[in-house]
Amino acid sequence: MTNAQAAAISKSQADVVSSMTNVYFAAQHTLASSLVPDLNRLCVLQGATQLNDLRVDSHTSYEHSSSVSEFKNCMADVLRSDLLQKIQTSCKYSIMIDESTDISLKQNVVTYVRLLETDEFGMAELQRANAESIYENVVNLLGRKGIDIQHLSEILLKLKTWRTC
Repeated sequence: MTNAQAAAISKSQADVVSSMTNVYFAAQHTLASSLVPDLNRLCVLQGATQLNDLRVDSHTSYEHSSSVSEFKNCMADVLRSDLLQKIQTSCKYSIMIDESTDISLKQNVVTYVRLLETDEFGMAELQRANAESIYENVVNLLGRKGIDIQHLSEILLKLKTWRTC
């Protein structure tokens, strides 16, 4: 009886993990959550048998919109927690703040955090904090990394013109 119970729990966990994988896939590709049941059925048609038993009973299914929403919220909590831990332990990060007013005239502020997990790409001390020094530093860094600056967006080119001011 214990073995049968363990097997049932293991099978149920495999069902939920597979369904959560599809929820995550849908979120990554900005697909509607309502497509998750169809995505699960597609996987079953292709032989993913672990998705066969997502229905718990006649009223409960791990494909219901509330289950999909709960899966998404749990994943978001884990990702936020991981990011917060990385920020707290990082020696270098920056923030960018953007204020906006939405259609109902409610004012909002969004804070973006950029995190440097390693210094491998490029951190360098500037001799002077002016446009010319920044330009030279960025061009040299990209050159050392073998990156062609001809494919760089306008920002560096604007910085180049500012250095002559």
